[in-house]
Amino acid sequence: FTEASPGRMITDTEGAVEEAKRRSGAQEVLLIGVRLGATLAALTAGRREDVTAVALWEPLPDLWKYVFAELRQTVAMQTLLFRDVRVNRETIVDNVLAGQPSLVDGYDMNCIDDGYPLGKEFIEGVKKVNLVEEPPKLPKTLLLHLRERPGRPGRPVAQLAEALQGASREGAEVELDTVVQQTVMWKHGRYYMTHSPLVVERTLAWLEGRAAEAVSDAESQEKGA
Repeated sequence: FTEASPGRMITDTEGAVEEAKRRSGAQEVLLIGVRLGATLAALTAGRREDVTAVALWEPLPDLWKYVFAELRQTVAMQTLLFRDVRVNRETIVDNVLAGQPSLVDGYDMNCIDDGYPLGKEFIEGVKKVNLVEEPPKLPKTLLLHLRERPGRPGRPVAQLAEALQGASREGAEVELDTVVQQTVMWKHGRYYMTHSPLVVERTLAWLEGRAAEAVSDAESQEKGA
């Protein structure tokens, strides 16, 4: 994980796209991602003309803001292990960038709360990713906002949709929609969520709409000819 970075992840995604096209013979690709994967899908789609649609499930617009927030759990974990906070988030980041550990009683705190170690290339990379400030040029896009209670998307989600729409390819639409369910996929609630039927159903309905549009366009072209 220390060798991971947004740049490498995008390169891996592009490699997967090429392999899928080689095996299937398809010329057009749809990318679907959730959270960090959705952010990477958007960045990859912005680099490739063969990606003609993307479905983004609750993407992370500002990767550095997210990662830095996750380090709060690493700091909180210290109170359980040592009954005190020995190293704060800023020191952890400084040590990762300097290539040195944040050792406390034999534990290296240079990690997020799940235990994945942080690397210099990863931190430097996520600091450069902000989909609102530098939105990729996307094809037709479904932006799904997931929430546990009914309500409208908050301002950050609306800003993301607006930014993506403003930078989208000519004629491409960014459709923002909300899915409400008791447990979202990345949280450990009362019930363990391995997948979301509601999210899948909404995405498939969107895809079927795209297929219907393609048939309609083809029929219109035939009549015009």
